[in-house]
Parts: sequence; structure tokens; C-alpha cells
Amino acid sequence: MGRATTNRLEAFETLHAALKRALADPLATSGTVALAAARLDDHAAKCRSLLAGDSAERLAVRAAIEEISTLANAKVKPRLAAYFADQNVFLRNDLKPVDTPWTVPVAEVVAFLKALVAWERRLGAGAELNAFMARVCDEALALSVRCVKEFKQLQSPDDFPDYRTAAHNLLKLDSVALLLVELDRLKQAEEVRRLSHHHGKIALLSALDVIDRHVASKDIYAHFDIAAMLVSFEDIVMVITQVSALVDQERGENPHPYVETLSEHVLLRFEKGLFQLTRSYLQSFDKAMSDDAGQAPSIILSIVRILVQIARIATLLQHLTGSKSLAGVVRKISTALNAGAERAMGLLARSPDRQKRLREIYAALEALG
Repeated sequence: MGRATTNRLEAFETLHAALKRALADPLATSGTVALAAARLDDHAAKCRSLLAGDSAERLAVRAAIEEISTLANAKVKPRLAAYFADQNVFLRNDLKPVDTPWTVPVAEVVAFLKALVAWERRLGAGAELNAFMARVCDEALALSVRCVKEFKQLQSPDDFPDYRTAAHNLLKLDSVALLLVELDRLKQAEEVRRLSHHHGKIALLSALDVIDRHVASKDIYAHFDIAAMLVSFEDIVMVITQVSALVDQERGENPHPYVETLSEHVLLRFEKGLFQLTRSYLQSFDKAMSDDAGQAPSIILSIVRILVQIARIATLLQHLTGSKSLAGVVRKISTALNAGAERAMGLLARSPDRQKRLREIYAALEALG
């Protein structure tokens, strides 16, 4: 063996040892996962170079490839499987707190998985890692189908839609779609996007059952359902925004100016539901303000809160759709609350926590301008 060959093999051994160290616990931090991906790329390039060398170099490289392949399949792959089995990893890039032991964002782990598969493919080291990546994609799609199916099963005409869960699911579905795009599974990514779009529409339409029940009965239970539904304002906003974003996409697929897209239809139905809800609660507010109503201060305040939430949602929807009717909803609510504010404050004076409730009234009026 010549001196040049010896030097090349020593350099390769150093590189090989560095890769083994990097694969010892690649998912520990963002730094370790990025280093492992870089080491895999360098290792594959060096292996291909030495495979064109003499017999000693080829022998050393084949042994090294076998060692890394065994390490990747026996040690690294189970860690990756555990990572992707934890559904919460798909929310690692969201601002909401997530109960998961993993600290590395899914995008960085995906890049590492792609580097592993690329290493395997470039060096002809089998197809186990590629098959594992395919299983990750299949399981991600199955997760998406399951979360939409479970949401639909949990919805009941006798209960209010869980917008917190809906928003959580939409975040998860978006993350899964991005993962599939990064792994070059575009067909599966498109299927997840369709599921996400379907989920958003279901969530909005589910609210109509609650609204219809309230308008028909106006009993206290329907009122509580409305209050519970509207308290998740940020989550409702996310669902509305997602459905609204589909309008242009669907319009591009079906450009006929007189054909209403499915998303437009859903938004219009939700808008009509807001009109019904506004009319019903303005009537309730007028009744509560009458001298002989005798409404408890807590009921008055809950009506005010609901009207403010309706106005906030109507303002968002008006901004997204340009509906002048929704602008009228906001004006009606603002006018009614300002006109009834003095009377409401007088009635609230009977409340033991009068100051707190008055502050809430002032805050509600300020929110409406």
C-alpha cells in the first residue's frame, strides 16, 4: 500500500469516526441533527471518491458503508420512528405550548431523514431507510385522515363545535402537508391539504346547528352553548381565515363568474348565521334592558360579551369578504350597546362585584369603538 493510499485512508477514517459520533444521538438538539446531516453528505462524497481507488480503498469503504448502514438501521431509525410517532412534533413550529420530549423542529428532522436516505441511495446501501421514509409519509397521511374523522364523529347537533380542537387540527394538518412536500411526496401532501380544507368547512358549518337551536328556543342551555362556542375567538378566526383563503384557489379552478365556490357558499351560510344570531341577541339585550325584565347582572353581562364577540367575528369576515351587510351588523351592535350602556350600568349596580363588571362593560364598548 502506497503512502498516498495510506494518507487517504487515514483521512477517511477520521471522517468516518466523525459520522459515527454524529449518529450517536442526532436528535438531541438542532445543532446535532444539522451536524449529522452534513456529515452524511461529506461521508457519501468521500466514499464515492475512494470507491474509484485501489482495492485497499474499496475494501475499507465497503466495510465503512456496512457499518454506517447497520448503525443507521439499528440505532438511528428507531429514534426517528419514536419522533414521528409523537403526533405533537407536528406543532413544534407553533407558538402554542406542546407536551413533547422533542426539542428539534420537524423540518430539521425531515432534512436529516432525507440526508440519510440520500446517503443510502448514493452508496447503494440497500433500501431500508427509503422504505422507512415511505412509511413515515403513509403514517402522516393516516394521522391526517384520523384527526378529521375523529372531529366529525365528536360533533353533535346537540352540542357546540370545539373550535380549539379544530384550530389545533388545522395546524397539525398544515405541518403534515409541509412535511410531505419536504419529503417530495406531493400527491400525499395535496391529499392532506384537501382534508384540511374539508375540516375547516365542517367546523364552520357545525356552528349553524348551535345558532339554529338558539334562535328556535332561546333557552338558557342554548345560550350557554353560544357563549362556550364564541369564547374561542382566536380559534374561530383561524378557521374562518383558512376557509376564506380557499376562495381564490377554488375560483381559479372554476372561474365562472356566476358559479359560487364551495368555500364561498360556506362563508355565506356562516354570515347568514351571524345575522340570525345578531338579531336574536339584540332582542335579548333590549328585553334585558326593560324595566320589568329583572335580569340578573351576570346574564346581562354575558349577552354583552356575546354581542361583542359577534361584532369582532363580523368585522373579520367583512374584511375578508367585503360584505357591506356585515359592516351593518357591527354598526347595529355598537349602536345598541352604546344606547343601552347607561341602563346596563344601572342594572349592574346591584351586582356585588359591580366595579369589575362595569370595567368589563367599558372594555366591551371600547372594543367596538
